[in-house]
Amino acid sequence: MRFSLFLFISLSCLAVEPERIILDATSVKNLGIETVEAEEGSFEQTLFALGEIEVLPGKRAVVSSRIHGRAFSVLALPHQQVEEGDELMWVESRQPGDPPPTIMLPAPMSGLVSKVDISVGQPIHPDQVLMEIVDLITVEASAHVPQHLAGKLALGQIARIRIAPQPDKVVEAKLAHLGAYADREQGTVEAAFHLPNEDLLLRPGLRAEFHIIVSKREGVTTIPRSAVQGDAAARFVLVKDYELDNAFAKVPVQLGEQNDQSVEVLKGLLPG
Repeated sequence: MRFSLFLFISLSCLAVEPERIILDATSVKNLGIETVEAEEGSFEQTLFALGEIEVLPGKRAVVSSRIHGRAFSVLALPHQQVEEGDELMWVESRQPGDPPPTIMLPAPMSGLVSKVDISVGQPIHPDQVLMEIVDLITVEASAHVPQHLAGKLALGQIARIRIAPQPDKVVEAKLAHLGAYADREQGTVEAAFHLPNEDLLLRPGLRAEFHIIVSKREGVTTIPRSAVQGDAAARFVLVKDYELDNAFAKVPVQLGEQNDQSVEVLKGLLPG
C-alpha cells in the first residue's frame, strides 16, 4: 500500500487536551513522517497566474529567398543546432544558364532549427518562409495576470515558477517587463520573466504556473501547507507528543492567508 507523506508540527503548548493518534515505530518509518516547527517570521503574499514558455523577443529568425526559383538542396534538419552563417540550403535561380545559377542561404543567427517548410525541387518565391531558427539559451516565461490584480505588479518582483514537465522543480526569476497592452479577450496583462535554459529543456508552448511575490508581512506564524489536514470547515494539524513516543495530537487550527509554500496560523498553534 502506498501512503502520502505528511508533515507534523511540533509546538510548546496547547490550549485544550487534544485527541491523540498513537502509531508504532514501523508505521512511522513506513509513512515517512517528518516533523517541523511552527515558525514566526516573514510571510510572502503571492499572486497566482498561469502562462507559458515563449521565445525571448529578438531571438527568433526566419529564412527566406530574395529570388524566385526552386529548392536545389536542403541541408538543415529540424532540431539541428546551427551557427550564424552556416549553409542551410541552396536555391536554383529562374535565370537562364546551363546549369542555372544557384545561391546559398546562410543561417541569419545561431540557434536551433525549429521549422523546415521546404523540400528539394519545390518552387520558391521571395515572400515564402522556408525555415525558422530560435535561440533558446534564455527563454521567456510569460504569465497572464488578471487585470484587476495587475496593479500589484512591479519590475524586479520575484516569482516561483513551475513548468508542466517538471512540476516538482521550482525556478525563481525576476519580473523583467510588463506587457504594453492588456489582452481584452482574456482580461489579462502579460508579466514576463527571463529563464536560463542552457540544457534546452524549456521549450516554447510549455505551460507554467507562477506565484509572484507582491508583498511581505513580518511576525506571522506559519506552517507548511502540506501539514494542514481536514476540510474547509474543520482544519487541523497533527502535533508530536512530547511524552509518548510515536504519538501525535490532532489539533484544530484557524488559518489565514496562504501562498504556494506555507499558510498563516491565526489560532491553535504557538511558534517554537
